[in-house]
Amino acid sequence: MEWKTIKAARTEALRFLDRITDWEKTLTPGDRKQTHTDPDSIYNYGTKASGAIKRASLDLTRALANLRRP
Repeated sequence: MEWKTIKAARTEALRFLDRITDWEKTLTPGDRKQTHTDPDSIYNYGTKASGAIKRASLDLTRALANLRRP
């Protein structure tokens, strides 16, 4: 395990958490009319924000796999 791979995993983990925070902000009614504030609503998936979470999750998985390599 190298310092470079540890830093990469930390960066991806933080990016993943940031994407979740961004998605949660879309659930909060703001200036625009938001009718689907339930996180489990089907209308909150398949959005740009939820896609960003999935992408960040894939990148995090890859970074964690690199940590486990001998």
